[in-house]
Amino acid sequence: MTRKTRFIRAANALLFSGRELLWTIAAVVLLLLVVFPLAYRSWERIELPAEFRLPYENRDNYYLYSRCAEQETARRPYLFLGDSAIWGMYASNSGTLPEQLNRLCGSSLCGNLAIDGLHPVAMKTLIEHFGTAVRDRTVLIYFNPLWLNSTKYDLSSSEEISINHPKLLPQFGGIPNYRASLDERIGTLIDRNILFFGIRNHLQNYFYGNADLKKHLAEHSGCNPLAPLRRSICPMETEHKGTKENWSTRGIPIQHWEWVPLSASRQWQALLECAAILAERGNRVVVLIGGINPELLDDSTRAGLTQLRSDAEKHLQSAQLEYFLLPELDGQLYADASHPLEEGYRRLAEFLAEQPLFKNHSRVLRGEGKG
Repeated sequence: MTRKTRFIRAANALLFSGRELLWTIAAVVLLLLVVFPLAYRSWERIELPAEFRLPYENRDNYYLYSRCAEQETARRPYLFLGDSAIWGMYASNSGTLPEQLNRLCGSSLCGNLAIDGLHPVAMKTLIEHFGTAVRDRTVLIYFNPLWLNSTKYDLSSSEEISINHPKLLPQFGGIPNYRASLDERIGTLIDRNILFFGIRNHLQNYFYGNADLKKHLAEHSGCNPLAPLRRSICPMETEHKGTKENWSTRGIPIQHWEWVPLSASRQWQALLECAAILAERGNRVVVLIGGINPELLDDSTRAGLTQLRSDAEKHLQSAQLEYFLLPELDGQLYADASHPLEEGYRRLAEFLAEQPLFKNHSRVLRGEGKG
């Protein structure tokens, strides 16, 4: 009787036992989720320019933001946090509020950690997850009333809107006009909490022009996929260089807004929660109550803004939070509703430079004592 030999066709394949397969999967997971992120973080060198602000094209690169925030915190005693009204949408790198304040104080006191479009709800998540290095500093949070000019922008209505920084929203926090799918929400939470995916997004944003990595590799199949990478990077804003064109020459029409009361505002509540998180980390928190271009508002909207700023003062006093009510600027110093031109930032910097918070610090740096 002929004996048949049974064999398995396994050419070009690896065969694992169940235990070997589990160990292999565990090793791959460890390599991708632990070893690679730590190694990459040590490998990449980030060198901040003197007049740093996160580049506009990297405004959604939260891994890069976290690395830059570490360095700014290490070298600056004062940090400004806010949206594009602080970031300086219509200003050059040297014309922003923090940089003009630095020149007036004669030192590099202030760092700019603002991001374009950073409304308070997004700011809270940013500080929770990507601003953990911001500790034991003076943090000046800019309150832009623009985010309360309607329930739509306050994120407290169901009216559809394109929301800035959707990846910084509470994914299951009951924001009625946030319409992402379940898969998108879960993917956002994964990206936010697992460093590997944050670095992947950083690579895609900084080195590959936000192109889909799979598509990029397919389109450049004959090229070295690692060629765009550089070990040393210097994130510098190059797109926004300042303008003197104000809102009237740009033809922006007069606006009518229905302000959301602070007591009902999701954005205001998020700002207070962000301040509390920063205070718990040993920071001295100061809120800057901003203004809106008065010439761009109709009478009732302008009266509502005055009341809103007054209410903000009362709320901050009740919460025992330090604040400055920033002076109202002439309308011709605005590029639009809420973005000052460089001359407007100079006026605001002059106001802040005369406050004891900055004045005393500048005197100490000049060797005049603590006065």
